[in-house]
Amino acid sequence: MRKNIEFDELSNFRDLAGIRTPGGRTVKPGLLYRGGHLAWITDRDKARLTEEFGIVKVIDLRTADELSRRPDQRIDGVEYLHLPLVEQPSLRPETSTREDEQRLADIFSVSMDKLTAVPDMAGLYRLVLTTEYGLSTMRRVIREIMECEGGCLFHCTAGKDRTGITAMVLGLILGLDREAVMEDYLATNAHASFEGDRQYAVFLERTGDPDIAAQVRRVCMADESFLGAVYGAVDSVYGGPEEFVSGALGISEKVREEFKSKVLTD
Repeated sequence: MRKNIEFDELSNFRDLAGIRTPGGRTVKPGLLYRGGHLAWITDRDKARLTEEFGIVKVIDLRTADELSRRPDQRIDGVEYLHLPLVEQPSLRPETSTREDEQRLADIFSVSMDKLTAVPDMAGLYRLVLTTEYGLSTMRRVIREIMECEGGCLFHCTAGKDRTGITAMVLGLILGLDREAVMEDYLATNAHASFEGDRQYAVFLERTGDPDIAAQVRRVCMADESFLGAVYGAVDSVYGGPEEFVSGALGISEKVREEFKSKVLTD
């Protein structure tokens, strides 16, 4: 079972090292990291990120609204990029997927305590890679990760949804085993279960309906059907992983093989 690495004030952090391909190759340690936001990290956390884990680049996937409420603490010598995978369409020119993009921005920017309806998380996950903005930003995120010379940490707020989708896309590029990628995604629940239980209690008290409270708890968790919906979109919308990587992401076979050589080990 994959486990989180404990910090003082950084949650849901782990190295993608050890995730396997069907042929038995694995991701090398010290290159690809995922986690939650860095708003509350201590000086000791900062030192560990650079000295122990070799992180030289941080990619923040959160919306501008989330960032304004909990800005990441900067770390000396570490490059910081804000590349929101979803964002309010009002901040950008008109696009054909404007309504879908607004749905995404709304759910990721609102506090769980202020939810007025239980969102369709599988549908929202799917939209991240099928809206114009989401796909174009994912291209930039992946390029920045692939070009990083050292450890790269990508994160959202809890390190679950947008972070999980980004890790999944890296898995498609590297040809990682889907079950192994899913196992890593579900490892988030060791951290998320506390918040899920808390929100269950909040919504049970608010609504008196255990079914609604259970649905809200599920939103807080990593759920196989959520990430499975993204895999489904890759297959149904783009024609499969190979077509998605080469066509939608625009990554050539040469660049892909170079990335595999850098990140995978026998």
